[in-house]
Amino acid sequence: MKPNDLLIEAVWKAVPIKGLKNHYEVSTLGRVRRSAGGKGTHAGRIITGGINSGGYRQVDLCTGGVDNVLYLHRLIAVTVVPNPKGKPEVNHLSGVKTDNSADNLDWATRQENLAHAARMGLMAHGERVHTAKLTSENVAKIRTEMAGEKGRKRSNRVRELAARYGVSRAAIRDVVNGRTWRHCLPNQQHEPPVAVGGQVGPPRSVGGHVGGSIATPVGGRDSQGVATREV
Repeated sequence: MKPNDLLIEAVWKAVPIKGLKNHYEVSTLGRVRRSAGGKGTHAGRIITGGINSGGYRQVDLCTGGVDNVLYLHRLIAVTVVPNPKGKPEVNHLSGVKTDNSADNLDWATRQENLAHAARMGLMAHGERVHTAKLTSENVAKIRTEMAGEKGRKRSNRVRELAARYGVSRAAIRDVVNGRTWRHCLPNQQHEPPVAVGGQVGPPRSVGGHVGGSIATPVGGRDSQGVATREV
């Protein structure tokens, strides 16, 4: 909740998910509560949940002895944010992952989500990706050493550099050709990355929200200085 939310009356609506809609409600201010009592709980109880490793709030909604761990932002969006075009992902307009009020959420395509994350400066790249094996300094040295190399000499140098830095030969070629670590290219303007295959869940793409599943966390890192995470 934001400070001004105290002055705004929340609108509560039943969660439209089978098994949950008779037990839980969400509000336009980004909260979820029990709408019916149960063993050890009562109607009106606010479910706060917790923040996961990706910085998103998740809530555990229990019905019939079954725990349902859900992303709160998707739960709010599915319930109170219109989606006339059937877009698959939920975007935090302010870039603040913990602000799950309805006016901060919007449905988006993967491409729209990636472009928004790029504009907001939310992309992780280079050394900011915790699993990256290379650094900006390594990349500069690799490109310098590979400059002008051709034929067998080039192949041998690729093999040598891959062994030196503990990465694959394909990773070295991607660095040299500018397919990865593009932000380290001279006079290179930052461009939003392109989604791979238009998929709902990010296999090897950058940024973006949880895709089609409201319950399954998505996101990770690769070794090429590219992050896959929600925004």
